[in-house]
Order: sequence, then structure tokens, then C-alpha cells
Amino acid sequence: MTNREATYFYAPTWDNPPDGPIKLGNIINSVQEPHRPRFYCPPSDESDVSKLKRTAFAGNDGKDADLDPNPLRDDHMAHDFDGLVALSSRGPTAENRLKPDVVAPGTAILSARSQNKSTWPLCILAMQADLLVPSFVMIGCLKAVPHLDIPLASTLWPITFAAVLGPFLKTLALFQAERGTTVGSLEFLLTGQTTVAVFKNLFTLQYIRAWTIAIAAIWCLSPLGGQAIVRSLTLEKNIETAEIPAAHYFSQVPLKHMATRMANLTGDTNALGTGTAAITGIPDFRRVVMAALSGPEVLVSHANRSNIGFEAAVSGIGGYPQAARLGQQDMWHNVRIPFMEYLDGYDSANPTVWTSVPEDKINSFSSFIGVPIRGGSRSRAGNSSMILNSRYQTLACGDHVNGTNWMQANKNPSTYFHESILNATGGIGAPTHWPGYNDGRDTGTKPSLWLDVLNNNETNAHFYGSTLFEPSSELQLLIGGKCLHGTSSPYTGIRMCNVSTSYVDVAVECTRAYDVSDLRCQVRRIRRSQIGNFSSMHSDLSELYIARAISFEMPAITATYNAMKPSLLEKYIRNPPTAFGNGEDHKDRMYGACYEDVSRRSFEARVATALNTFLMASYNYSVLTGTDGISLGQRNDMWQNFIATWTEYTEPVYTLNIVWFCISIISTLIMMACTASNAVIRHIIIAPDFLGSVDGLIRDSPFVKVDIESSDVGSGIQDIQPDENMGKIALTSDIRNSRLEWKRVYIS
Repeated sequence: MTNREATYFYAPTWDNPPDGPIKLGNIINSVQEPHRPRFYCPPSDESDVSKLKRTAFAGNDGKDADLDPNPLRDDHMAHDFDGLVALSSRGPTAENRLKPDVVAPGTAILSARSQNKSTWPLCILAMQADLLVPSFVMIGCLKAVPHLDIPLASTLWPITFAAVLGPFLKTLALFQAERGTTVGSLEFLLTGQTTVAVFKNLFTLQYIRAWTIAIAAIWCLSPLGGQAIVRSLTLEKNIETAEIPAAHYFSQVPLKHMATRMANLTGDTNALGTGTAAITGIPDFRRVVMAALSGPEVLVSHANRSNIGFEAAVSGIGGYPQAARLGQQDMWHNVRIPFMEYLDGYDSANPTVWTSVPEDKINSFSSFIGVPIRGGSRSRAGNSSMILNSRYQTLACGDHVNGTNWMQANKNPSTYFHESILNATGGIGAPTHWPGYNDGRDTGTKPSLWLDVLNNNETNAHFYGSTLFEPSSELQLLIGGKCLHGTSSPYTGIRMCNVSTSYVDVAVECTRAYDVSDLRCQVRRIRRSQIGNFSSMHSDLSELYIARAISFEMPAITATYNAMKPSLLEKYIRNPPTAFGNGEDHKDRMYGACYEDVSRRSFEARVATALNTFLMASYNYSVLTGTDGISLGQRNDMWQNFIATWTEYTEPVYTLNIVWFCISIISTLIMMACTASNAVIRHIIIAPDFLGSVDGLIRDSPFVKVDIESSDVGSGIQDIQPDENMGKIALTSDIRNSRLEWKRVYIS
């Protein structure tokens, strides 16, 4: 790095005190006072004032810098780099050469103190970071990329370690031989040049000593050191978690409570209500219903392999995984709430315990329209988890009965919304509504299905009772249609169902795979709400105008203009996989609302899902279809606020494994110690290095006497002609206390 590429920062000193403030400061915040600063640089820099550039903030001014004639004369004039972040390196250079921008995030560049006094330094040199920081250990800035190819380093490490430790052991053998040792020691040192060889010597030579075990342990650092380099610094995903405000529609507040003035709540106009505003919303309501009942997932809802056409329906959708995925959200990406009571893991004895919702199974959902969610996520890849508090209607129905006989036995009890249900128009159609009930709603269709409630005290308690008092029983809904037994006369088939509300807590998880992907949400767990603020006896049908509109809209919307053809809803209740086709036979076509062959459990589930779909469709059209915007502000009481947990992966970071890092440090220190020791011992040794193979040294040697226990025979490099004028060096078993001398002449 040339001087022209260096950047100098200076912190000025003022007159009082001349040494500056005691506390260290931030350099970029220090150049403020109008004083003539002095600028000190090392003599080797050969700087001059013309190379210095002064920058003042807006509204500030300053004097030019000058040079001190005696820089660095004592420690008072020097600076200390402790606490200094020397990572500044910004291009381009004076020659317009590009340089990498290396910074330390969140770290202020501070002035440094003198070792003698609490003074400000007057010169800081910012050098390139790769000259100051070890390239393979990133501790200060974990977002930096290592300069060293770590896999290559792990390959070279064992080779380097063996190249250092092997010669060191040979040098150690020569050193021990010069001072006298055993043949077993020499054999172990000279042949233990690899990790495998040293362990082989332990078992073959049976030369077990503390130092031989230590050498074997050191050799273990050869493979461990290479692995330590790889495992010390690993690139891991960086997970960032944040809590984000969110809100979901369709809270646990029932419609009857919402409509009570005492509740002082604000809501949306319901399409099933009364008045001009409600009538205006009828087209939107019907569009949503028809769209929700037209999805392919309808064909496999509350169905299984026992249903006609089930396997064909699943295959047409794209298989079981695709069918399971389509059921998780509706076409507007609202989250569908499962029917908790129909999940495999549901425990009716402990409904407040979380029940898992299988991800890979076709689950039963309470409505074909899901719960809208706003907020709770960011517009990039990540995951979001949240808990919703919602509700849905459930049915507990009795078995199929002959309604004609039942009505006659009960003296033809009156109903709320129809004339006598025993009198059907056209012989097979539904009973006639009381005059005025379908004004402004008439579709002209001819359904076979009909819905009504009995006009009795229990029903009146729901329609006209206060929300402060719980009704004595659940609202009883009558569902019927014309049936035919063989060649006998048609009769009215009826099922009586008790309507209640399930208040549930729902754990939802959402995933956005890419920044441009949609947010995919699904329910993972569900349970009965532990804190019940409202009675399950009340349902949305407990509001008179809702029940009246449902009794007309639900049978009529999907019906045809021919009473001899079943409606979409009637076909779905009978057999979901064939809901989009025609009836299988004449009886199915003419008596589409007869469900004497449908099991009670299937009937309850399918009618309840359809009922919840119609109720959900009556809410705010723009909210259900996702055109109301994403802002959480100015939401009414139909919304419930909550906090979602957002998790995303940011840029990967390098993490340091302390254990492996310590192993790499120990391996490096041992290798450095062996290198230094090898050089020192080589300097001490006088004898030439003629130790090759021990067998070659002692075989037929007149100077070494070997018996059976040859490993314990003493040997050493000695002067075998100590009395002659010229000495002779050889390996001998005749060890004396004489040592080789520097001034004596030897031959080998």
C-alpha cells in the first residue's frame, strides 16, 4: 500500500486541556471546534500538508493542518491501537483502481490513547483489512468471507503436520542417541513418522512409555487439525425473528351479540340482513357462494373411498397431496378452519387439548370460505406463525324420519318461514315461503331442499331473548325434502338438527418461499377455546333475520329452474365426488333432497360446512375477496388484533465452534513448537545425522552387543577411539560418561 492510498483521520486538540479529553471519542464527531489542529504522522510516511484534506460539516469551519517537526519523539506523541477498528478500506484509489469496501458494522472508529497520558492520538492510519486480520479466522466481523479455501486447507494440514513432526522426531532420536538412550526408543522415534506407524509401533514393539503415548496423542492432531480447520468456521443460516401486528376477520363475537346496541360494537352490513344496504349486497353474496362451492376441493370434502367416484375425483384434482393442499386455503388465500370434531386425533373428552391437523391428508374443513388475515408477514421470503380465535357452527342431527307421520303425530306444528311443510308445490318441490319473505330475493329457481325452524318457545328464546341470558336449549333446525320408497307415494323426509357454536383457537403457520411468492398459510393445530366469553347455545342462526334469509338463500342459490333436477348443494350433501355431475338415476334426479341413505355423521358434516359457507359469504365482500387493502388501521370490531411471529433467513453468517477452534490452535502451537525445537536441537547436536534404520545400524556391528531383549540394550553415539589422536564416532552399546567435543577431530 502506497502513501497515496492511505487515509488519515485526525482529532484536534484544544488549548484547555492541551492533551484533549480523557475519554476516548469518536473521530467523526470530534472535528467540531474552531481550533488549529496539529497533525502527526510517522516520519517514514514523508507526508506534507498538501496531501492532507480538511472536511468540515455544514455550518462549521476549521483551520488548515500543519506538521510537527519532531514526530514520535516519546510515547506521549505516539498512539495505541487498542480498541481501534482498522478495517476502513474504500476505493477507488488515486489511480481509479477499485478496492473492496471493508467495514465493521456497528463499530465506531475511535481515537486511541497514549500509554503515558490520557491524550487523543493525532494520527490514525486506516489500512486494508486483509493485511491486519487473519484470513481464516473472522471473529470481529462474522459477515466477512474467509480468504482461505477451507477445504484445501484441511487437505494440506495433515501433509504439513507430518512434514514438521516427522523430521522433528528424527532430530529427537539423533539427540537422544548422542546422549545415550535405548534401542527401543530409537526404533520408536525413527519409524513413527505417520499417525498409523506410531500406533503400529505401540502394539508391535510393546514399548509403552509415557512419552510414547504423548507422541501418539500428538500424531492424532494430524487428522484432527485438518478437521478442526474445516469445522472451526462454518457458514450457517442467520435466522431473524420479529413480532409483527396482525388482525383476522370473523372473530368470536357472534352476530346476535354484535347486533345488540348494549355491546357498542361496530361491524359490517350483512347481506342476510334487512334494509336497502343488505339487499344491495345480495349479488356479491351469491357470487361468493357460487365461487366457493365451485372449487375442486368440494368433491373430496367430507368424503372417503366409500363414496362413489371418490378416487376419480382425487385423481382429477392431481392426487392426494394436491387435494390436501387445495383444502388449506380458499381461492382468495383465506385460511380455512378445520372441523375439529372430525379430525382423527380429536379427543372429545379433552377438547381444550391441541389437536394436530395433518398436512398430507384430506381434512374436513368447517367452511369453504376461510378466515381473512391482514398483516403478520413481510413482503419477502420467510415464515409466520400466529394464533387465531375463531368460531363455526356445528350440527347434531337425528336420524332420517318420515316427516309426514311426524308432523301428523305432533298435530302439524307451525314453522317460522314456510306454510305447511306437508304441502309441496308441484308434488316434489319445497314448501312455499310465507308471503313477503322472499321479496327482493327471489331467484326463480325450484329447489327440492328446504330449511325451517319450529315456531315454539325454545325458538322464540333464541330470536327474541336477550344475549345476557343463555337459552335453555340449542336452536333446532328442520331440514327436509321429498322422498320415495319404491312404488309408494312420496313422503316428506326430515332430519332435525341442533345448531351450536364451536369457539376454537387455531395455530396457523404461513410460508413465503421466495420474495415474489404468495403467502401460503395452513392450520397446524386446533383446540376448543379455554376461555369462553359467549355461550355455545347461541349461533348465528339465533338472529331472526339471519335464519330467515338462510332458509331461503341456502336452498335456492344453487338450485336449477327445473324441480326435477337436483341443485349443486343437494348433490353435494348426497355424494360430494359427484356434486358437479348429474344424478346417477331417476330417483336421484327427482328426489335430490332425500337423504335417507346418507349416514348421520356425513349429513351433519356436509350440511354444517355448507351452512358455514353461506354465513361467511354474507360478510363484507371486499374483505372476503382481499380487495380491502393491507392496512391494519380503521378496522371495525369484526376484526380481532393479535401478534404474529415472523421468521426469516438473512445473509448467512460465519460461526465459530470453540471446541474445534481450540483444537486448531493447539495443533498450530504444537506444530510451531516442533518447528522451533527442531531448529534449536539441530543447533545443539554435534553428531552427523546418520541414523537411518536401527537394524542397519546394529546388525553385525562390532560396537553394539545385542541379546534377546534387544529393545532394552543401552546404546549411544560415542567416541570409540577416545585414546587416539583422532576420534571415531559410532553407535555403540559400550556407553561411557564421555561426550563428544567440539574441538576434537572425528571420523565416522
